[in-house]
Amino acid sequence: HIAAGLSDQRVMAMATDDDGHIWAGTMQGGLNRIDPQSGEVEVYRHDPADPKSLASDGIMSLYVSSTGELWVGTYGGGVSRFDPASGGFVNFRHDPKQPGSLSSPNATAIGEDAEGRIWVGTSSGGVNVLEPATGTWTHYRHDESNPGSLTSNAVYAIHRDADGTMWIGTRSGLNRFVAAAGRRGLARFVGITRQQGLANDVIYGIRSDAEGQLWLSTNYGISRYDPVSGEVRSYHVSDGLQGEEFN
Repeated sequence: HIAAGLSDQRVMAMATDDDGHIWAGTMQGGLNRIDPQSGEVEVYRHDPADPKSLASDGIMSLYVSSTGELWVGTYGGGVSRFDPASGGFVNFRHDPKQPGSLSSPNATAIGEDAEGRIWVGTSSGGVNVLEPATGTWTHYRHDESNPGSLTSNAVYAIHRDADGTMWIGTRSGLNRFVAAAGRRGLARFVGITRQQGLANDVIYGIRSDAEGQLWLSTNYGISRYDPVSGEVRSYHVSDGLQGEEFN
C-alpha cells in the first residue's frame, strides 16, 4: 500500500535498485520502496493469508543482484525475492524437515558470487548458497573437527572482492572462501582472527578499497586487511574514530 512515510522509523538495511528506487527494510514495519523523485513510499508487509507476501515484517538485510533482482533477508521468515511483475515475493524458508532448505529463518547478510549464485548468511546456521538449477541450498557451517570450516555459524557480512573472492564476516573472525577447482562441492575456509592481528573477531561489515585492501568494521575499532601480504592495521578512538563499535 502507499504510505505517507516510512512504516517504521528503525531502518535496518537499505539498497537502491536498477530503476533508482530506494528500498528500506525496517525492524518491524516490513519493506519500504521510496521514489526519490516524488517521495512516494510503497509499503510491503507480511500477510499470513498470502503466500506471495513478504516472508516477515522484520528485515535484516537487502541485496540487489547482478540481474537486478531484489533479495530480502528477514528475521524469522528466511529470504524473499521480489517479483516486480506481480508485486509479490518468492519466499525461501527454513524447514527443519527439508535438508535442502535455508539453514536458519534469520537471514543476516546476502551476497553474490562470480557465477551469479546468491549467498545468504544467517544468525546461527552458517552460510547458504542457492543452486539455481535445483532451487536448493548448499550449506557451509562451522565444524569443530574441521579446521577448514567456517569459523562461526553466526554470519554478519558477505563480500565479493574485485578478484571474485568471497569473504565472510562472522562472530569469530573473517573467512576467505577457497573453492577446490574442478571438484564442485568441496570447499574450505581460511580464517583470519585476532591471532593474525585483527582488532576484534566480531566482523560486522566488509568493504574493498581501490587498492584491493579490505576494511572491516568490528566490535572494537576498524581494521584494514591486506589479502596479499596479510598485514593488518587497526584504527580506534585514539586515531580519531567517534566510537569503537561499528555494527
